[in-house]
Amino acid sequence: MVWKDKDYEKEYRKKYYEKNKEKRKEYYKTPKGKKSMIIGSWKSNGLKINDDIDEIYERYINSIKCELCGLTYTDKNVRCMDHDHHTGLFRNVICKKCNCSSKLKTNQNKNIHLTKFGTWKCRIIVNKINYDKTFKTKSEAIKFRDFLM
Repeated sequence: MVWKDKDYEKEYRKKYYEKNKEKRKEYYKTPKGKKSMIIGSWKSNGLKINDDIDEIYERYINSIKCELCGLTYTDKNVRCMDHDHHTGLFRNVICKKCNCSSKLKTNQNKNIHLTKFGTWKCRIIVNKINYDKTFKTKSEAIKFRDFLM
């Protein structure tokens, strides 16, 4: 629906939200609603979702141990979606402890960006050695970066 009057649209949405508040609460308690809410939070946190979102969601929901350290999830050490903050691509389902680990933060030195010439440049620091290489496609740059890591 295309709205011509923005104030009317805003008022309409506000009334609709108030009218359907209880329905929304009940919906988010259902499995479908929980899935929708979780995937929405992933997207808002910058996670790029591919065609295999159902597979990733099932992996996340059924995960009982961290994929990096092997610790069982608890109320204090919850599971997190680990993703590359530059590309938004999913990596692992990990615990909060690993997600806040300094090892992962040091990996943020990696950077892949599009140049003004239409190529992809991968600039990464591994063990204090600078790697700087240009690729024709983004997937080639990502493979190079992942190979070094």
